[in-house]
This record gives sequence, C-alpha cells and structure tokens, in this order.
Amino acid sequence: MSEYEKYGSNYIGSNAKVCHSSNPLLNGIAGKIVDESKNMFTFSTGAGEIRVPKTGSEFMIILKGNEIKINGNDIQFTVQDRMKNTGKIVKSKMKERKR
Repeated sequence: MSEYEKYGSNYIGSNAKVCHSSNPLLNGIAGKIVDESKNMFTFSTGAGEIRVPKTGSEFMIILKGNEIKINGNDIQFTVQDRMKNTGKIVKSKMKERKR
C-alpha cells in the first residue's frame, strides 16, 4: 500500500484498534471507526461508542485488506483536509525518515 493510499484514504467504516495511547485506559480498544473529526476517532464497539483522541495515540487500521499502523499525530486533519493535502503529508513523512 502506498503512502498516498495510507494517508489519503477515508478511515470511516474501517476496523481499527488502539495500539498505544497516552491514556492507558484506551489501549486495546477495537471496533469500527464510525466517525472522524480533526482530533478524534469514534469507535463502535460491543460496549457502545467510544471517542479516542488522535493526539498521543497510535492505531492499527485495516484498510483495503491491509493492516496499517498510523500515528494519530500525523493525521490531525479533518477527513476533507487530509485527503486534499495528502501530498504534503507524505512529503513531510519522507523528510522525517531521511533524518
């Protein structure tokens, strides 16, 4: 999966899991992403809907049959802004890797 697909996709409707969060109570939460805002994902779980902040969290998202790990700090955009600015996001990630 390309970096453009990874950062430019719509995550709503995808299954996901919180791999790590600055709030230890959120670690391991899994379910379907039913809503996304600039700063939050809303997961639908067996226990109801749970809002998880993107800041300080890392997610494992199943996207197009592939498991991808995404740092929430990298995707702090609205869905529309993230899709519109995918090229800028990918370029900044590539610069970070070169360091």
